[in-house]
Amino acid sequence: MKDRLIKYTLKNHQKIKDFVLNEIDNFNGGGILPGDDESSVYKTDYFTQMEKSSRQIEKYFSFFEENARDFYDFILDYYYTPSIKIDNYWFQQYIKNDAHVWHVHPFASISYVYYVELEDSSLATEFFDIRTKKTFRPDVQEGDIIIFDSYIPHRSPKVLYDTRKTIISSNLNFNLCLDVERIENELSQ
Repeated sequence: MKDRLIKYTLKNHQKIKDFVLNEIDNFNGGGILPGDDESSVYKTDYFTQMEKSSRQIEKYFSFFEENARDFYDFILDYYYTPSIKIDNYWFQQYIKNDAHVWHVHPFASISYVYYVELEDSSLATEFFDIRTKKTFRPDVQEGDIIIFDSYIPHRSPKVLYDTRKTIISSNLNFNLCLDVERIENELSQ
């Protein structure tokens, strides 16, 4: 399963981080309180995004998209596709005692987690390898993005001390067409 994860380091991270954190600080919504699944997230717009009937892109995500063109170009090139569809996006901010239990992202081809704020890499997303029945954590730092198949079980480990972790996540779907000519050229080499 480790080979199903791709790491990308964002070139404009500091510029994006400053803007995104300012927007999140001004966000009036709440988080996820501990419930049956034991998840707790200090602040998120996940539910706000899901409730919007006409999709309005939040300022933070619009800014991220504009300043992360290199990342999206990388995805298009890596997956041999001329376009992708962003189905949804959200931010999550974790503080002491927050965690997000094991889950998958249904109805998506790939997902990503962009580590906007990550002081300690031990708080990075953990993945569950269904073949080995073991967990693994990619070697990431603030400014990195992990791209993964949406069906891979993953979680955010519990924050055990006073720090804050902020991520942006999104689900992407491939359009039906691929760059067939490029694939055929590479096969013939």
